Amino acid sequence: MVMAEKNFKPGPFYLGKARRSICLIAFLWICYTCSVFLLPTFYPITWNTFNYAPVALGVSLGLIMLWWFLDARKWFKGPVRNVDIPNGKV
Repeated sequence: MVMAEKNFKPGPFYLGKARRSICLIAFLWICYTCSVFLLPTFYPITWNTFNYAPVALGVSLGLIMLWWFLDARKWFKGPVRNVDIPNGKV
C-alpha cells in the first residue's frame, strides 16, 4: 500500500494476496488504539482527572498547520536525496 508494486521484490517472509488486507487491518488498529489513548481515563471527568493529551495534540497540530500555511510552504522543498543508487542495489 505504501510502495509501488513494480519496485517490490518479495523477501523470505511474504504474505502474498493477504498483504493488502493485513496492512489495512493493521492501519485501522493503529488508528483505533491511538484514539483510545486520547479518551478520558476516569469518570466523572473533573479538572483533576481530565486528559489533556487531545488538547495538547490539537494545539500542536493547529500551530504546525498555521506555520505551514503562513511560511513553511514557501521555502520547504522536502527531503534532499543524497544517494543516487536505485532501490535494492545497495
